[in-house]
Amino acid sequence: QIQLEYFRYSENDMVQSDIKDTKAKSDYFQQRLDHFNVSNQNTFKQSFHVNDEYYDEKSGIVILQVGGEGPTSIKDVGNVWSADYFAKNLSALNVELEHRYYGESIPNNNFTYLSSRQALADLVEFAAYLKKTYKAKKIVTYGGSYPGNMAGWARSMFPHMFDAAIASSGPLMGKVKFSEFFEMDGQVLEKYHKGCQEMTKTALEDFEQLLLKNKKKAAEYLKNDTFETEELSQLDYSSIFSTIAEFPNMIQRMSEDGSDVKNYCQKMEEADDKTEAYFDWLWVGKDSLYPLMYADTVEMTKTSSWTWQTCTEFGYYQDSDYFTQRISMNFYYRLCLDSFNEYFNSVGIKKISDLQQFMTEQIEEYTNAYYGARNQPRSKIFYTNGGNDPWSILSMRQDLSWKDGQHRHKQTENQMIENGNHCSDMRMSWKSNDYIRQMQIDKLNEWLK
Repeated sequence: QIQLEYFRYSENDMVQSDIKDTKAKSDYFQQRLDHFNVSNQNTFKQSFHVNDEYYDEKSGIVILQVGGEGPTSIKDVGNVWSADYFAKNLSALNVELEHRYYGESIPNNNFTYLSSRQALADLVEFAAYLKKTYKAKKIVTYGGSYPGNMAGWARSMFPHMFDAAIASSGPLMGKVKFSEFFEMDGQVLEKYHKGCQEMTKTALEDFEQLLLKNKKKAAEYLKNDTFETEELSQLDYSSIFSTIAEFPNMIQRMSEDGSDVKNYCQKMEEADDKTEAYFDWLWVGKDSLYPLMYADTVEMTKTSSWTWQTCTEFGYYQDSDYFTQRISMNFYYRLCLDSFNEYFNSVGIKKISDLQQFMTEQIEEYTNAYYGARNQPRSKIFYTNGGNDPWSILSMRQDLSWKDGQHRHKQTENQMIENGNHCSDMRMSWKSNDYIRQMQIDKLNEWLK
């Protein structure tokens, strides 16, 4: 669960895109590698997609989709996301800029140039390009999840470049130990089916006993013949459970009516063997479970751009005391050290206690002070969150005030979607969110006058 799940390619939630019938195209922007060192003149090719089907150059409005922790696609500027709805209603240009070090926008293999601060500067440079090339006059940043953070921060930090923002499900607060994530997932399971939380816990606990006492049976569940002979370390246990504890992804991507969660819970209730039922569900649509062993996890994460960002900027580590104690903070600390050993050694961080101090200072102090966490005094930002989304715990909330460290400008909006999940208001297939989109378009019309 080290990843902040990148929701944008959940095919079940996509409507059929008519991208072939639009004027969409893909191109590259020559971007500076280091915005904070004038002596470094190196550049890289940053991918972007643009659709001018609805664009009225006289108004010059641009919906700028902020790329995030995954590759972008030309489909994103089709009619898949609510950005298309806004572009159509505002006669706007629909553009998406890919985040540096993701997709096709890879400058090099040196992650020291990968940060949200560099990426925000990318947006500023690209906005200047849009103003020059497309005669853009007013730019609305748009994003969900980590890009939701970026959309709001772009407006907050560079109001002279960005005129408004649509920020969906952005976890604004950096937080190293995010144990509340699994706690809320359990509450959502319970909300849709009483007892489902406990049944899921039982399935994972019983599987842990198999790992300890009957590795042959455990290997059958994992469909891994070689696994039976492996000697497991504590980090291996953590890696295995991090891979198989996948029910939070189901909740994050749950269908509009919650039927997938309800069906999962119903099958768990009907089964005598909860572990068998859990793995039957887990294997649907999969050819393998990977990674399992800790060494494989490190091999994967050491080239993971998002893991780098969590280790150096945001944390978001989802340990669990309720469902399984095998997913521990020690696992995440060790994973950061082993994945980016050369970097951490170079800055004097060689053991877990050093990393704990670094993360406290860099994430919970510096990142939150730099971006403001829930203290966002800039106007014309529309925040949304889903009531079923555990990431909402770290976002702008309706139940908090300045006494809790939350402040927002009176000319912003903050809406909690009762049965929404992660970024659900961005999915055009969710008709129950039509009222939110109408509120958003009304506010954009007001703010962009």
